[in-house]
Amino acid sequence: AGSFEPTLFEKEFLDGSLRGKIDRIDLAFSEDKKTIWVKVIDYKSGSTGFDLPLIYDGRQMQLPIYLNQTISQLKEQYPDSTIVPAGVYYTHLRQPVLTESDVSASDAFFDDPAAVRERSEKLLMAVRPDGLTNASPEILPLFADDPEKRGLFIPLPVFNKDGSLKKGSFAVYTDQLEALCRFTDRKLEEFSGRIADGEIGMMPYDDTQRYVCEYCAYHDVCGYEKRLPGSGARRKCTLSRQEIIDQIMREEQS
Repeated sequence: AGSFEPTLFEKEFLDGSLRGKIDRIDLAFSEDKKTIWVKVIDYKSGSTGFDLPLIYDGRQMQLPIYLNQTISQLKEQYPDSTIVPAGVYYTHLRQPVLTESDVSASDAFFDDPAAVRERSEKLLMAVRPDGLTNASPEILPLFADDPEKRGLFIPLPVFNKDGSLKKGSFAVYTDQLEALCRFTDRKLEEFSGRIADGEIGMMPYDDTQRYVCEYCAYHDVCGYEKRLPGSGARRKCTLSRQEIIDQIMREEQS
């Protein structure tokens, strides 16, 4: 078992005109309560997955916003403690199903502890959260005492031989996760200003996987047509995870 405990559920927040409800907040405390690690979870019934390029585009900022609000409230509640972000995750509400190859008809399968353990681990992997994990060495043990079990509960960081994070690993370090939170705040401020200025230009995103206007209820009002000359469709960010994090860190220094 790990150190995180589910602490708050459906936690509402109101920050100016920004309001929301955080499905679940898990906390872990140091022995002296001077350090509090926080993990934010949002439950999804659909297929939404964590997508860092979408966050960078400003199109999937829910989890960083929730983490910001949680940290802000915890700082008020525990003014003498250091609040450290440990991860943000989507958990999909689906019933895991074992395939026929996972189940044996023999009685021995149900009596064999190793087989039962293997089956349980497959079920856990089927519902494992999708998100971004803080890979700092002092934080990973908080998710599970047994290093071999951590990958059942979180997207496990993958390291190169030199200790750096592998490309494509959904993990960052504390300073990078905090920078992502500040980046989200700046994006919110930017979007609020553009809305207040009356910016309503027709510039939808044109993803390669789907046409975002296809099911829009306001298409007739908008009048946007992808085929017309001068259409201002935007493209999804194609930077890698590390490139996005590096860019955010550079923006903070400039």
